[in-house]
Amino acid sequence: MISPKDLPEDKETAKAWIKSHQQQANKMLDAGILGRFFGSTRNAPVYIASFVAILMLISGIVYSFCATKYQFKLEVKDYWAIITPFITTALGFIIGKRMEDNNG
Repeated sequence: MISPKDLPEDKETAKAWIKSHQQQANKMLDAGILGRFFGSTRNAPVYIASFVAILMLISGIVYSFCATKYQFKLEVKDYWAIITPFITTALGFIIGKRMEDNNG
């Protein structure tokens, strides 16, 4: 809640400040939980693709170390063969999206 002591002295400035504060609060409500985590609708696809690529890369590294220790049924090279298309697709999307944003 906005208290009167937080407002600027000038009435016009105070009105503009209140309007700006309300717009920001509405954007936060519209974004929801995932919007707060991934950002605006413009940047969210890139952030989600980055998250997927990093998650897959980390899972591959962890699997590589754990598979040798615990002797899983799936070979390490086969696991990498499964996750590599996800990583490369996400990276291709990220690079393509950045090129698209830079070109217009």
